[in-house]
Amino acid sequence: MSSEISSTTVGRGALAERLDSIDLLRAVAALAVTALHATHHGVWSSIHGPYDASYFVLLPISFGGAGVYLFFVISGFCIHLRWAKATAAGTPPRNDFVPFWKRRLRRLYPAYAAALAVGIAFAIHDGAGGAAFAFDVASHALLVHNLHPDTLYTINPVFWTLAIEEQLYLLYFLFLWMRRRYSWRTILIVCFGVRIAWQAIALVAERQGVMLVVSESAQATWFIWVMGALAVEHFYGLVDLPRWTRSLPIAGAFAIATALLIYLDVFLGGSGPLHLASLLLMQPGWAIASFITLNVIVRRESWLYARRKSPWIAPLLWIGLASYSLYLFHMYVLRGPGLSYVTGFLAAIAAAAVAFFLFERPFIKPRPRPPAEK
Repeated sequence: MSSEISSTTVGRGALAERLDSIDLLRAVAALAVTALHATHHGVWSSIHGPYDASYFVLLPISFGGAGVYLFFVISGFCIHLRWAKATAAGTPPRNDFVPFWKRRLRRLYPAYAAALAVGIAFAIHDGAGGAAFAFDVASHALLVHNLHPDTLYTINPVFWTLAIEEQLYLLYFLFLWMRRRYSWRTILIVCFGVRIAWQAIALVAERQGVMLVVSESAQATWFIWVMGALAVEHFYGLVDLPRWTRSLPIAGAFAIATALLIYLDVFLGGSGPLHLASLLLMQPGWAIASFITLNVIVRRESWLYARRKSPWIAPLLWIGLASYSLYLFHMYVLRGPGLSYVTGFLAAIAAAAVAFFLFERPFIKPRPRPPAEK
């Protein structure tokens, strides 16, 4: 393990069960997605103006969906953390399938079930019913609703990412099998190759009149999630990475280039070679920007922990803790009539606090925290 890693990251991070740096990033991701939905201002809206002062405020918000890809990278980091931590300590890592799924379901499914119940109630109120709706509900309950275009964005349009997460948890065991046998270079090539192959299959299927889910699939996002696993191994000094993977300016360059690609694609009508390039590169672009940003922020873990009660940092850490509830429930709050951008945004955060204490906190195992470093 390099002295650089030891002095900047693992000092407190190796001891902590929960990292403030990760909660901070969760807050950024959740707030970005919530701001996008609170303003109802996507890239298409930005392109069509009006080009006044509000344009320069709303334009960055229109790319808030990038928070989803930061969430995927964070997820890979957190799920692989046990393995990386044990390996760094010289302890054979254990990743038994059944205990792993018990932990995941206990932690995540109660809040999801509550949010799903609210969504079903809204759907019934809006007139949903019949066999198609029953199939829709069943697919959501089993977290396979992203496998079919007809159930992808129903009930709650943000739930597609949760289905992907569960499928990525299954793929984690395939990843561990590869990790024991192949280099990181090979693993990244395989995971990105799966993405390319699935996009090619979907393109051929579309020409035959069969629509497959692409961007919202585990096949397309596996590469992104695995980058988080790479980041946690770097965090514990198990792998070396080039310096550019810890550069915020380079992360910013990837983010700006990706946003520009999306903007031009939408501006030009979303067709042709540029559209294909956007479909192929948009998610990896956000993923690389997120990966680099995560590498930078987790290296400041001790610095953040020492300042965790700061009035600027403490609220973000709390939002990071409740980010899952914020993601699950914010769309329901934003349905409320007469909400301005700001009131809707704040109401969503308040609702997340209630949901967290009702549906998350009872299922979080208390863990002692180490003392702050002196």
